[in-house]
Amino acid sequence: MTQIVRFASVGVANTLLSFAIIFLCLWSGWGDYAANVAGYAAGLALSYTANRYWTFGLAGHGHSSRQIYRFLFAALIAYAVNLAIVTIARWNGFIDTPISHIAGACGYTVTSFLLQRFFVFRTTEKDLPGLGRTTRAYWPEHLILLLALSCWLALRHIPLTHDVIWQFWIARQMLHGYTLYRDIWELNPPLWFWSALPIEWVSSHLGLSSLRVLVAVVIGMGASAALLLGRMCRERSNAERALLMAGAFWFATIMPLYDFGQREQLALMGALPYAALIVNRRERREVPLALAFLIGLMGAYGFALKHYFAAIPVLLELWLVFALRRDWKPIRPETLTVAASALLYAMAVFLFSPDFLSHIVPMVEAAYHGYEVPFARMIDEPAQLIWFLCAVALILYSGLRSGGNTALTRAFLILAAGFGLAYVLQNKGWQYHAVPVTGSLLMALLARALDGGTHQLPRRPLAIGIIAFAIAVGILQRPYYNFLQRHSEPFMEEVPAGQPIAILTSDPMWAWPMVENRHLLWPLHVYSYWMFPAIGEYELGINRNPEVRALGERIRRQTAHDLACNPPQMILIDRPLRHFTYSGKAFDVRRWLMADPEISSLIDGYYAEGKGNRFLEVYRRTQRKIAIPPPDNCLSPAS
Repeated sequence: MTQIVRFASVGVANTLLSFAIIFLCLWSGWGDYAANVAGYAAGLALSYTANRYWTFGLAGHGHSSRQIYRFLFAALIAYAVNLAIVTIARWNGFIDTPISHIAGACGYTVTSFLLQRFFVFRTTEKDLPGLGRTTRAYWPEHLILLLALSCWLALRHIPLTHDVIWQFWIARQMLHGYTLYRDIWELNPPLWFWSALPIEWVSSHLGLSSLRVLVAVVIGMGASAALLLGRMCRERSNAERALLMAGAFWFATIMPLYDFGQREQLALMGALPYAALIVNRRERREVPLALAFLIGLMGAYGFALKHYFAAIPVLLELWLVFALRRDWKPIRPETLTVAASALLYAMAVFLFSPDFLSHIVPMVEAAYHGYEVPFARMIDEPAQLIWFLCAVALILYSGLRSGGNTALTRAFLILAAGFGLAYVLQNKGWQYHAVPVTGSLLMALLARALDGGTHQLPRRPLAIGIIAFAIAVGILQRPYYNFLQRHSEPFMEEVPAGQPIAILTSDPMWAWPMVENRHLLWPLHVYSYWMFPAIGEYELGINRNPEVRALGERIRRQTAHDLACNPPQMILIDRPLRHFTYSGKAFDVRRWLMADPEISSLIDGYYAEGKGNRFLEVYRRTQRKIAIPPPDNCLSPAS
């Protein structure tokens, strides 16, 4: 520990000297590489002298050319690591900025200490074997770090789903003064959007793409979940830990490629190590306080992303109560962390987003049922086939003699049950809602296949085949692609960047992520008109709920206000909307909107109907200036 402290002290002095020169060179107009070479060359002599005589205590030993050569070689390797990090940073937009050099310095410091301690200045021949033992003991952790780095290199420019684009659009508007749920009528709870604020703020101040930073953050979360899971499985062999950790990383981070960054993916990342922690409690193993707190914090974040997920820690705790009975202790670091996080989150919602409870929740209760689908449409995706196969395999393997993984398998099955309950209650059948159920079932199957050790895997080809099939399905689904884009983007191409466009449709995929990608302004309070199916039921006489009627009037008034505040260059409107509850009828969205005199006056006076397509009606603005004075309380969206 003394050597680490001394090396760190030398590193601080070395870093200050190196960065002073680097920043001076950058200020003088030097490029990244020239400034980097000058900075590190200046600190080389200081590093050798201070570490040889002070850090590693070789003052009484004479110099040798071999030691000097080793030091130069170690410095070259460490510098290569630094340069690789700087280069990767430049690939991702960190050009001529100190942030890339700070990241490079971290890699340089770690590499340099290990090489100098065990290669350059080692005093006994036992030092290097000691490093080898450490490396062998933690090779599963090294594997996950390598997987995470490879994943980031491969996915750093991955396209992200329209929901994630909207999440960061909201964060940008909030940083420019908008109030969530008052100026933006988002129907989901605030935690996911609050999570985007620090990423958006840091990215904007560093001149980076917040979406690219998000990719790195999500991959980091996935790696952290895998590492924490591995720490909770220390009693197992390294080979077992490596497979469980790699499975957790793959199923939670890589397999949900199409829905990368969605809340269900993040919830799965928080739930996997939390389930493993509960297994340790059930088996009465000691867990370090800091580790339990960290796992509890990560789990609390995931469980809070949707209120449906609150059932998961409750189910796991009930399982623990039945196992321990009188020995059960409710007051533990992770339970305190989850409870305190839930309390703080609830207080934050009341204090900072009261409009969610008073304004959004009644809207959702009145009209969100329009997105619900028949049960048959909830089980027609490849995910449900994977669920069925996992269930069959687990039933077939239930008669096998336990080798120590039974509790872990059951914990993952409880996760699957909790996430499955959330899937059913949401009643939408959307693909990303199935992500945590699939990941939990696959982890349960993997844990059961490893029961008895890795040598049992060849005897369980069914499990291997199902997991391979699930991985193949994830790969074939590919990254996000908006299949509606080709129908709406040709119209959007007519609108110059920085100008507003209004797309009055029930499906957000008609607008997003194209609005963001084309740098257009979004003048509306809503992401999409998700309430149109329910309003259509009312207008067609299918469900005459007076709350839906009142909501419809409010939506029309707000739409008229938004269009008057920021008159769009183009308006796209749903063609007559058909829904499975309409019994063959169609809801004419345009006619319903034009029943509002302010909307009809604006469109009839300043827009001309153009040729649309079978999905969308199009109205193009005909006059640069609109004589209608803008209403009060107008906001200007940030591009």
